[in-house]
Parts: sequence; structure tokens; C-alpha cells
Amino acid sequence: MRWQGHAWTNPACLLGPVCRPLGPGAGSAGKMGLDDQMRRCMLLGCRPGSLARVALTLSLATVVVTYCGCCGGPGNGNEPGPNDPGDAQPGTPHLLVEPTSLEYASPAQTRTVTISNTGTGSLSWGRGSGDDWIVLQPESGLGDDTIQVTVDPPGGTGQGSFTIISNGGQQVVTVSVGPQVVASVAVTPDPAEVVTQGGTVTVTATARDALGGTVAVAPANWEWSIADPAVATVAEAADGSCTVTGVALGETAVSVVDSGSGNSATVPVTVYTPYHVERTSTGIHAGTLTWTVSAPGLTADDWEAYVASAPELPSQTDCTTEWATQGASSDEVVEGSPLARAVRRLRLQGGGREHGFTAVATYTMALWRRELKSGRPGTNEPPLSSAEIAASLVSLSTVDWDSQAFQGWLDALGLRRQQGELDVGFARRAYDVIDDHTVYEYVPSQDRRASALCQSGDPIRTDCGGHSILFTAAMRANGIPARTLWGWWAVSGENCHVKAEFFAEGAGWVPVDMTGSGFGLCGGDHIAFHIDTDVELNTDLAGPYTAGWMQQPQWWVHWTSGSGDTATTTCEWTVTDL
Repeated sequence: MRWQGHAWTNPACLLGPVCRPLGPGAGSAGKMGLDDQMRRCMLLGCRPGSLARVALTLSLATVVVTYCGCCGGPGNGNEPGPNDPGDAQPGTPHLLVEPTSLEYASPAQTRTVTISNTGTGSLSWGRGSGDDWIVLQPESGLGDDTIQVTVDPPGGTGQGSFTIISNGGQQVVTVSVGPQVVASVAVTPDPAEVVTQGGTVTVTATARDALGGTVAVAPANWEWSIADPAVATVAEAADGSCTVTGVALGETAVSVVDSGSGNSATVPVTVYTPYHVERTSTGIHAGTLTWTVSAPGLTADDWEAYVASAPELPSQTDCTTEWATQGASSDEVVEGSPLARAVRRLRLQGGGREHGFTAVATYTMALWRRELKSGRPGTNEPPLSSAEIAASLVSLSTVDWDSQAFQGWLDALGLRRQQGELDVGFARRAYDVIDDHTVYEYVPSQDRRASALCQSGDPIRTDCGGHSILFTAAMRANGIPARTLWGWWAVSGENCHVKAEFFAEGAGWVPVDMTGSGFGLCGGDHIAFHIDTDVELNTDLAGPYTAGWMQQPQWWVHWTSGSGDTATTTCEWTVTDL
């Protein structure tokens, strides 16, 4: 027997050692095809290019066999190759594949099969025949393993299979990809958020099958609706998505239905302002106003004196007001304007007060630092009631925004709210323009009506009260609720001070201090006695009286003799941190 001019070392067998079987059903090596040997070498990890066909010239015939120079398989008649399982790896491996049938509701899903060796020895396995739209990861390995199986059949559905081959047997796994059925619908984003009126957000719907796979739905099948069109509107797009447009700040919901399956989904929609006011407590404070009236030139038998009761505001809470003198306390009454502000009244008759007296007003409250910041508030601040809106837009004797002179001044400075301009944006612009055309100057007897100030020159010379009146009038003239706050600095020995604030939808009351901390900032350093001007008092001694502001007490006296021409008053202001 000859093998290309080389003699077999063991001619006792007709085919020598090459008859060693590969595995179950492999038969003798002399009958093994090239493809079988390639799979064998793949499983054993042989070097590429090791396989070759050789011709054995025997006495009876010439036989073509397959030879691998790496593993020695099916055998070279000499020593075993380096990967030859032969005697180096004793035992009989046995392949177990689970499961042997895979079902998919949609191609988007992934399934797994496990490879196990239930025999002895080492198991080498790999992918054999199968449909090319079935993808295995990994495709081969040694020992136990897990295979991820993904599918992409033509048309989205189909039946197929793949085979796992090994040195311990083989196993066919069947694959079935069924038609996609819509089981649920989801909407993104969830929740949907729209920035202020006129803002938009695009929402999309996704259909899923029972196992979570995505199901294609014709765009025309999506039907969108909104729960409250007063808050937002919807507009369907050709691609099946939907544009939600804010109408008013608030909350509603958008819904979508897949007309093909009847499945639907609903998500909340919030229309919100892009600003919020951050509040920080500065503690509890007590402001004490010690007021003394001295009238040595008269003999009085009846006194009447009023102070404003501090209101609850975003900048001050838990407010109490006491107004008393030795041996007498005050009662609370309501002034007669639409604001119905509370005031405290002292009525003193006799009791040794013929030439004057001293009374003390004590204001106790929690003060808050407030700052306007960008970004969505945690929740939209509640809107003003119709009564609050009316009170914050009314024309007053000082804030006479509807006067012809003031309207002309607004036009000359371009202080008209533009289409789509947010209330905060316009307020900031108004603040800057007014600041450019004013200079601080305190004139005690100044006419602080907005109509008078705007005609007093350029720049306008006025104090904190005049600045606040101009800003408030400009806001009200453009339909934005605003108000002035009259009080004192929350510092002992300091003077009276006036601030303003406007209402921004969703953000609430925004502080403005034209001559102090600036736009959008309140330092928690001001105690407000009352809101706005024109406090209508119904006095016992003088009848109806309108006080422009009440940073100091308003008082009247009835005397039996002498003259009130020499009467004087003094105030001492102290603040204590509690």
C-alpha cells in the first residue's frame, strides 16, 4: 500500500488508522466527505487551511480521503493531531438543546436556547444548516452555553429552523414568527408638558404586541383627542403623531386610539410657565411703630387714630397687628374701597389726654425672601379670582393708568405688550424702560399720580412710591395684574419704603423694587402695612376720608378750647427678630 510515495506505518488495516469513526453516524473516515470533516475540524478548533484531499493508492483501488494536518483527522497513520479528542479526552459527550421550538409574536423579540452536555467528556458544538433569517449569537462554543436567537423573516412572519451540531449529536430547533397583533398602545412623552400659552409639544403613539414588541400601525389609524380644549388643542400630523398646543395654564389629558384594534392610551398634559418664584424664610420679625402726637395749644376731649392692618402676602405670612395706648386698645374695622382692607381704630375720650398721647403699633409676621428664577415651578400657582384680577387692574387716583397723558407716555416709550410676549418678559422690559427714564429723588409734597409724573420731565425725578406707581400703572395698562406695597424697611431706624409686584400666570406674584433690590427679587426685608392707595376711612370725627397711603397713623381730634396749629407728631421704628 502506498500513499503518494509514502508507506503507511501500520499496513495491517486496509485503510490504516484513518478508519477511526468521527462520531454517531459518521461511518469510517474513508467514506467521510469534505464537508463533514470541515465541521469536525471547526468543532475541534483546528487551524484554517489544514484540510486537504489526499489519494491513497491501494492494491485494490485508489481511495480519496480527507486529511487534516492539525487534528490528524480522520487520521494520518501517525501520531494524533494536537486537537485530536482521541484518548486525550475520554468519555462520551451528549448534546441537549432546550427548547427545541421557538415562537415569536414579532421580529422585535429575542429568544434564548441553552446548550448542555448531559454526557461525559468535552462537548464541542456549532451551528449547522438553517434559514439565514435566523441569527444565533454565539454560533459555536465549547461546553454549556446560552444562545440569543433573533429573527427577521421576509414579510415579518414565517416558519423556519436551524440545527445545532456537535461531537455529542445534533438537534433541530424549529422557529415560528406569527402575525403581529396590537395588544396595547403607549404615548410618549408621558407626561406631556407644554411651556406656557402658545407653546407646543409633539406626542407620538406606539403599538405593542402581547410580549412588548413594536407593531407597525398605519398613520391614518391613529385618532387623537384632548380632554379640555380650553387648556390645550391637538393637531394630527401625516406621520400619525400629534402636536399639542397650550391655550391656558392648567392640566388636561391627551388620548389616542388605534382604530384598527380599538386599543387606546391617555397621558396627562400640563401647560406651565417657564418661571417660578423661589421663597426662603428670613424668620419671624416684630416691627414696632411708636407714635406720639403733641398738641400743647389745645384742650382735647376726643381722639381718633387709625393704622393699617398688615395683609397676608407671599412676602409676609402669619401677620398680626396691634394698635394700643396706655389704658386703651383698638378695634378692627374694614375700609370702604373695593379692596376692603382691614384697619385698626383707636378711639380715646378724656382720660388725661387733653394735650396728646403716645400709641404703639406692633406688626408681627414671618418674612420671606423671594426670587424669580427660570424653570418650571413644582406646581402652577393658582390663578387669581375674578375679584382679585379686578382689584389688581383698577385705575386709582394715583395709579391712573387710563388717563390720556399716561397712555401717550406708554406709546412714546413703546410700552405696549407685543403678540406672544409673556407677562414676565413684558414686565422686565417695562422695568428697564422706566428705569432708563427716572431718577430717584424724594420730594415730600410731590404729586405722585402716574399722569402727573409722566409729564414732570425726562428723566422723571421721584421716590420709591413714584417709581412703584409708574411700574404698576404700566402693567395694569397692558392687562397684567399689579399692585403697590406700602410699609417700612424691616430694619430699626430705617424709613418708609414702597415696593411693587405683578402677577405672572403659573408663577404667582413676582416682586419688583424699582429703587431697591431690583426686578424679581425681594430680600425679605420689608414689612408692608397695606396694598395700594386710596384707603377709604369712615371716621366718627371727620366723616368719610380717603387716605392716599398709611405708612403712618391717620388721626383726628376734637378740642374744647385752644388751637391745633401747633400740633406735631413723631415716629420711632424698631424691628426685633423673634
